[in-house]
Amino acid sequence: MTPCHLSKSRLHRLSLMSLVLLLTLVACEPLTPTSTPAPSPQAQYQPIYQQTECLYKVPAGLNVSCGNLVVPEDRHQPAGRKIQLHVAIVKSSSLNPAPDPVIFLQGGPGSSAIDVVFMLAPQLEPVLQQRDIIVFDQRGAGFSQPSLACSEDDLEQCRSRLVSEGINLAAYNTTENAADVNDLRLALGYRQVNLLGGSYGTRLALSVMRNHPAGLRSVILDSVVPPQLHYHAETVRNFETVLNNLFNACAVDTACNQKYPELKTVFYNLVQTLNAQPGSVQVSIPDRQINFTSQVSGDELVQLVWGYLYYPEAIIYLPEMIYETSQGGYEVLAELLKVRASMPDSTSRGMYLSVECTGQVSIESRVEVAKACSELNPVIRDGVCEEYLQIFDTCDVWAVPRADSEEFEPVKSPIPTLILSGYFDPATPPQYVPQVTQALSQHYNYIIPDGGHGVVRTSSCAVSIAEGFLNNHATAPDSNCLKQIKPLEFK
Repeated sequence: MTPCHLSKSRLHRLSLMSLVLLLTLVACEPLTPTSTPAPSPQAQYQPIYQQTECLYKVPAGLNVSCGNLVVPEDRHQPAGRKIQLHVAIVKSSSLNPAPDPVIFLQGGPGSSAIDVVFMLAPQLEPVLQQRDIIVFDQRGAGFSQPSLACSEDDLEQCRSRLVSEGINLAAYNTTENAADVNDLRLALGYRQVNLLGGSYGTRLALSVMRNHPAGLRSVILDSVVPPQLHYHAETVRNFETVLNNLFNACAVDTACNQKYPELKTVFYNLVQTLNAQPGSVQVSIPDRQINFTSQVSGDELVQLVWGYLYYPEAIIYLPEMIYETSQGGYEVLAELLKVRASMPDSTSRGMYLSVECTGQVSIESRVEVAKACSELNPVIRDGVCEEYLQIFDTCDVWAVPRADSEEFEPVKSPIPTLILSGYFDPATPPQYVPQVTQALSQHYNYIIPDGGHGVVRTSSCAVSIAEGFLNNHATAPDSNCLKQIKPLEFK
């Protein structure tokens, strides 16, 4: 068997799309909650857009203008503290662009959207030929101020510092984020806009559809998160299904099945072997002068496979990694660990926790998630469930109250909506789509057969479908490109 190496370009793409990993935290006594979030009242303020210098290097070939959107931190106190959301407007290459731009809503939550859109600009060129793309760092994240990033290792210390700075942690939630989107539209003077949301960005887009529908022309949901979804329990339940998608894809591929027969059995045996005796893997990143030895257990292998199912460009290496590791070789595994270690950790931890703990964590319980874990194959149970159970301890520490109950109801809307999903996506699999479409009177739904998490990022077919939808949402967009997608070619 010939060892494989991820190319530098592929390494770069992977490193820019970091996973949102839950951090291992020690349970503490709950702290006093900050004020309870609820639907924002009728605005009694004027959102302000101030043009500024860009706070980052704009890639060559892009025409970008930057600014800050100034809005209240808490719209129930419109005269109170103000926050700044950093905005980038990527100009269309058209001399006469459409009057309804696309606002890009980043996933996470907690990561910078501006870096991601700059990376995606070449992929989104068909959209930019017709429309401007507007992107902003959500409140508490990226270049927006204040930042809810935690430099402290201790979560309680981070929380105490942010509260002592006068930050209302409960105001950093999906309802306020949705109002920010609408205020951005108003401040820039657009009658209507189109939304393109990915992952958590779909959850945010649905909230905008619920609370601020008048300003929306159409919505694209890429890797959708239904608002009523009990995310952690359902993700645990779906893990084996998604994992089996990988095994089945290899089994029906003649070349893959010949090289890696009985992949599922080999994988489960490998997890047990590594849990009994972890593998010692040498990882070297010369350009960053990083060298370390990683003791990889079976549970850690499960988490690694889970993480790389996000990325089609990595999925193709997973069967080889599983087989090579089972035979005592660690070259492919070391390469995947190298990529993970190279990923920048730019997530605003505080913003992530404020959104998640006021949101979907608050409608679940540890008992519910533990029950879902009990239904898993015991070989992979600990590898899957540890972080999904820890989030409840983490939210006890962060101590923000639950959002208004309306935010967890299905969104009923006539707004034209395009839903895109990736077949291999472990976080927002296609089976979540019916929970969204049940209440949308005009929707189109497509599954990208070789897609992972966030299909617009990697699939030119997904972009083509999105472009057709944006240009004419009255009829189903041309999806013939789906027929041209070949199965993944495993290495």
